[in-house]
Amino acid sequence: LVSDPLAFLQSPEFLLIWAVYACTYIAANVVSTTCKRLAVDDAIPKFSVVLSVNIYASLIKDAAFAKLFGDAGGSMMIPIVTYTLWFIRDACAILTSFNAPAKVARFLVRNRVCKPA
Repeated sequence: LVSDPLAFLQSPEFLLIWAVYACTYIAANVVSTTCKRLAVDDAIPKFSVVLSVNIYASLIKDAAFAKLFGDAGGSMMIPIVTYTLWFIRDACAILTSFNAPAKVARFLVRNRVCKPA
C-alpha cells in the first residue's frame, strides 16, 4: 500500500470492496431523493432497498473473493446460522448508518440539544 498505492487502488480486492460501498451509498441516495420528491417518509424504503443492495453486492464480492483466494478443490457448506448472523449484522449496520442519523438529529433539534443545520 505505501510503496505502490496505485497498484493497491487497482487491485481486485480493493475494487470489489469499493464497489460494495459505492452500490450501498448510491442506493441510499437514490431512495432518499426519490422519497423526498414524492414527499414520503424514507425510513422503511431506505432500510429495505439499501439492505437488499448491500446483501446482494456483498454476496457477489464474497463469491469473487472465494475464486481469488479460495481453495480450488474445496467446497464447504456454510451453516444457516452464519447467514442469519450476517443478515443481522448487515441490518444493524444499515439501520445505524442510514436510518438512525436522521432520527437522532430530529430528536436533538426537537429537544433543543442542537440547532437545525
